[in-house]
Amino acid sequence: MNLKKLLEMQKPLREQIIKKHNLEGQDLFPNMNLALLVEVGELANNWRGFKHWSVDREPRTYSDEVCKDCQGYGRIENVNIPFGFEPVEIDCPKCKGQGIIEKNPLLEEYADCLSFILELGLETGLEIADEYEQYQKANISGQFLFLFDVTSFFYYHRNQKSYERIIRVFLGLGAMLGFDWEQIEQAYLQKNAINHQRQEEGY
Repeated sequence: MNLKKLLEMQKPLREQIIKKHNLEGQDLFPNMNLALLVEVGELANNWRGFKHWSVDREPRTYSDEVCKDCQGYGRIENVNIPFGFEPVEIDCPKCKGQGIIEKNPLLEEYADCLSFILELGLETGLEIADEYEQYQKANISGQFLFLFDVTSFFYYHRNQKSYERIIRVFLGLGAMLGFDWEQIEQAYLQKNAINHQRQEEGY
Protein backbone atom coordinates (compact mmCIF):
# COMPACT_ATOMS: atom_id res chain seq x y z
CA MET A 1 0.00 0.00 0.00
CA ASN A 2 1.31 3.46 -0.85
CA LEU A 3 -1.31 6.12 -0.20
CA LYS A 4 1.27 8.92 -0.35
CA LYS A 5 2.00 8.06 -3.97
CA LEU A 6 -1.68 8.30 -4.84
CA LEU A 7 -1.96 11.58 -2.94
CA GLU A 8 0.82 13.00 -5.12
CA MET A 9 -1.05 11.83 -8.21
CA GLN A 10 -4.22 13.55 -6.99
CA LYS A 11 -2.52 16.95 -6.66
CA PRO A 12 -2.21 17.78 -10.40
CA LEU A 13 -5.88 16.88 -10.99
CA ARG A 14 -6.92 19.07 -8.06
CA GLU A 15 -4.81 21.96 -9.39
CA GLN A 16 -6.29 21.52 -12.87
CA ILE A 17 -9.85 21.62 -11.50
CA ILE A 18 -9.20 24.64 -9.26
CA LYS A 19 -7.59 26.59 -12.09
CA LYS A 20 -10.18 25.67 -14.73
CA HIS A 21 -13.17 26.50 -12.54
CA ASN A 22 -11.66 29.58 -10.85
CA LEU A 23 -11.82 28.09 -7.37
CA GLU A 24 -8.64 29.62 -5.96
CA GLY A 25 -9.02 30.56 -2.31
CA GLN A 26 -12.43 28.94 -1.89
CA ASP A 27 -13.25 26.54 0.93
CA LEU A 28 -14.06 23.33 -0.95
CA PHE A 29 -14.26 21.18 2.18
CA PRO A 30 -18.08 21.08 2.46
CA ASN A 31 -18.40 20.05 -1.21
CA MET A 32 -15.70 17.40 -0.85
CA ASN A 33 -17.24 15.98 2.31
CA LEU A 34 -20.68 15.78 0.69
CA ALA A 35 -19.17 14.32 -2.51
CA LEU A 36 -17.58 11.53 -0.48
CA LEU A 37 -20.90 10.74 1.19
CA VAL A 38 -22.61 10.61 -2.23
CA GLU A 39 -19.90 8.32 -3.63
CA VAL A 40 -20.14 6.01 -0.62
CA GLY A 41 -23.88 5.81 -1.32
CA GLU A 42 -23.19 4.91 -4.95
CA LEU A 43 -20.71 2.29 -3.78
CA ALA A 44 -23.35 0.78 -1.49
CA ASN A 45 -25.86 0.82 -4.34
CA ASN A 46 -23.46 -1.20 -6.50
CA TRP A 47 -22.81 -3.62 -3.61
CA ARG A 48 -26.58 -4.22 -3.26
CA GLY A 49 -26.21 -6.49 -0.22
CA PHE A 50 -28.44 -4.30 1.94
CA LYS A 51 -31.41 -4.66 -0.44
CA HIS A 52 -33.20 -7.44 1.46
CA TRP A 53 -36.38 -6.65 -0.50
CA SER A 54 -34.77 -7.60 -3.82
CA VAL A 55 -34.05 -10.99 -5.38
CA ASP A 56 -31.06 -9.37 -7.10
CA ARG A 57 -28.55 -8.70 -4.35
CA GLU A 58 -25.42 -9.62 -6.29
CA PRO A 59 -22.69 -6.96 -6.30
CA ARG A 60 -22.20 -5.17 -9.62
CA THR A 61 -18.69 -6.44 -10.35
CA TYR A 62 -18.99 -6.78 -14.13
CA SER A 63 -20.33 -4.72 -16.99
CA ASP A 64 -19.18 -4.06 -20.50
CA GLU A 65 -19.65 -1.31 -23.04
CA VAL A 66 -18.84 -0.84 -26.69
CA CYS A 67 -15.43 0.77 -27.12
CA LYS A 68 -15.89 4.35 -28.34
CA ASP A 69 -12.46 4.50 -29.99
CA CYS A 70 -13.10 1.64 -32.43
CA GLN A 71 -16.94 1.64 -32.29
CA GLY A 72 -16.88 -2.02 -31.26
CA TYR A 73 -14.87 -3.12 -34.30
CA GLY A 74 -11.75 -3.92 -32.30
CA ARG A 75 -9.44 -2.46 -34.96
CA ILE A 76 -8.37 1.08 -35.80
CA GLU A 77 -6.31 2.65 -38.54
CA ASN A 78 -2.67 3.01 -37.57
CA VAL A 79 -1.79 6.69 -37.97
CA ASN A 80 1.87 6.23 -37.01
CA ILE A 81 3.13 4.96 -40.34
CA PRO A 82 5.99 6.29 -42.47
CA PHE A 83 5.13 8.65 -45.31
CA GLY A 84 4.22 6.84 -48.52
CA PHE A 85 3.02 3.64 -46.90
CA GLU A 86 -0.59 2.52 -47.05
CA PRO A 87 -2.50 2.74 -43.75
CA VAL A 88 -2.95 -0.54 -41.95
CA GLU A 89 -5.33 -1.54 -39.21
CA ILE A 90 -4.10 -2.52 -35.77
CA ASP A 91 -5.79 -3.76 -32.61
CA CYS A 92 -7.48 -0.90 -30.80
CA PRO A 93 -5.22 -0.06 -27.83
CA LYS A 94 -8.13 1.04 -25.65
CA CYS A 95 -10.07 -2.25 -25.80
CA LYS A 96 -7.08 -4.39 -26.85
CA GLY A 97 -8.90 -5.56 -29.97
CA GLN A 98 -11.95 -6.85 -28.11
CA GLY A 99 -14.42 -4.19 -29.27
CA ILE A 100 -15.79 -3.93 -25.73
CA ILE A 101 -14.41 -2.53 -22.50
CA GLU A 102 -14.99 -4.60 -19.41
CA LYS A 103 -15.63 -2.79 -16.16
CA ASN A 104 -16.08 -3.51 -12.49
CA PRO A 105 -18.62 -0.88 -11.35
CA LEU A 106 -18.16 -1.75 -7.66
CA LEU A 107 -14.41 -1.28 -7.86
CA GLU A 108 -14.79 1.91 -9.91
CA GLU A 109 -17.06 3.43 -7.26
CA TYR A 110 -14.54 2.44 -4.60
CA ALA A 111 -11.82 4.25 -6.57
CA ASP A 112 -14.09 7.33 -6.80
CA CYS A 113 -14.42 7.31 -3.02
CA LEU A 114 -10.65 7.06 -2.65
CA SER A 115 -10.21 10.11 -4.89
CA PHE A 116 -12.44 12.20 -2.62
CA ILE A 117 -10.72 10.91 0.52
CA LEU A 118 -7.42 12.09 -0.96
CA GLU A 119 -9.04 15.41 -1.91
CA LEU A 120 -10.18 15.89 1.69
CA GLY A 121 -6.59 15.44 2.82
CA LEU A 122 -5.35 17.98 0.28
CA GLU A 123 -8.10 20.46 1.13
CA THR A 124 -7.42 20.32 4.87
CA GLY A 125 -3.65 19.95 4.64
CA LEU A 126 -3.72 16.93 6.93
CA GLU A 127 -1.02 14.28 6.85
CA ILE A 128 -1.39 10.92 5.17
CA ALA A 129 0.73 7.84 5.86
CA ASP A 130 1.73 5.13 3.42
CA GLU A 131 -0.22 2.48 5.29
CA TYR A 132 -2.98 2.19 7.88
CA GLU A 133 -4.43 -0.57 9.99
CA GLN A 134 -7.92 -1.42 8.78
CA TYR A 135 -10.96 -1.10 10.99
CA GLN A 136 -13.83 -3.49 10.34
CA LYS A 137 -17.30 -3.89 11.79
CA ALA A 138 -19.02 -7.27 11.97
CA ASN A 139 -20.77 -6.94 8.60
CA ILE A 140 -20.62 -4.88 5.42
CA SER A 141 -23.84 -2.94 6.07
CA GLY A 142 -22.44 -1.88 9.43
CA GLN A 143 -19.17 -0.90 7.78
CA PHE A 144 -20.98 1.34 5.29
CA LEU A 145 -22.95 2.98 8.10
CA PHE A 146 -19.77 3.55 10.09
CA LEU A 147 -18.10 5.12 7.05
CA PHE A 148 -21.05 7.51 6.70
CA ASP A 149 -20.75 8.28 10.40
CA VAL A 150 -17.01 9.00 10.47
CA THR A 151 -17.24 11.07 7.26
CA SER A 152 -20.03 13.20 8.73
CA PHE A 153 -18.09 13.52 12.01
CA PHE A 154 -15.07 14.79 10.05
CA TYR A 155 -17.17 17.65 8.69
CA TYR A 156 -17.46 19.03 12.23
CA HIS A 157 -14.05 17.92 13.50
CA ARG A 158 -11.39 18.60 10.87
CA ASN A 159 -8.47 17.00 12.64
CA GLN A 160 -5.86 14.35 11.98
CA LYS A 161 -7.48 11.65 14.10
CA SER A 162 -10.87 12.06 12.39
CA TYR A 163 -9.28 11.96 8.95
CA GLU A 164 -7.31 8.82 9.74
CA ARG A 165 -10.47 7.17 11.03
CA ILE A 166 -12.10 7.66 7.61
CA ILE A 167 -9.11 6.04 5.93
CA ARG A 168 -9.02 3.06 8.31
CA VAL A 169 -12.76 2.39 7.97
CA PHE A 170 -12.61 2.86 4.19
CA LEU A 171 -9.70 0.42 3.79
CA GLY A 172 -11.53 -2.06 6.00
CA LEU A 173 -14.56 -1.77 3.74
CA GLY A 174 -12.40 -2.46 0.68
CA ALA A 175 -11.10 -5.66 2.23
CA MET A 176 -14.64 -6.71 3.18
CA LEU A 177 -15.72 -6.15 -0.43
CA GLY A 178 -12.91 -8.45 -1.56
CA PHE A 179 -10.48 -5.91 -3.03
CA ASP A 180 -6.73 -6.21 -2.64
CA TRP A 181 -4.44 -3.19 -2.79
CA GLU A 182 -3.19 -3.93 -6.30
CA GLN A 183 -6.76 -3.84 -7.64
CA ILE A 184 -7.53 -0.65 -5.74
CA GLU A 185 -4.41 1.12 -6.95
CA GLN A 186 -4.98 0.09 -10.57
CA ALA A 187 -8.62 1.24 -10.42
CA TYR A 188 -7.51 4.57 -8.94
CA LEU A 189 -4.89 5.09 -11.65
CA GLN A 190 -7.43 4.38 -14.39
CA LYS A 191 -10.02 6.71 -12.86
CA ASN A 192 -7.44 9.44 -12.33
CA ALA A 193 -6.58 9.32 -16.04
CA ILE A 194 -10.28 9.47 -16.94
CA ASN A 195 -10.79 12.45 -14.62
CA HIS A 196 -7.90 14.31 -16.28
CA GLN A 197 -9.41 13.58 -19.69
CA ARG A 198 -12.84 14.77 -18.55
CA GLN A 199 -11.42 18.10 -17.44
CA GLU A 200 -9.67 18.54 -20.76
CA GLU A 201 -12.90 17.75 -22.64
CA GLY A 202 -15.05 20.15 -20.61
CA TYR A 203 -16.76 17.73 -18.22
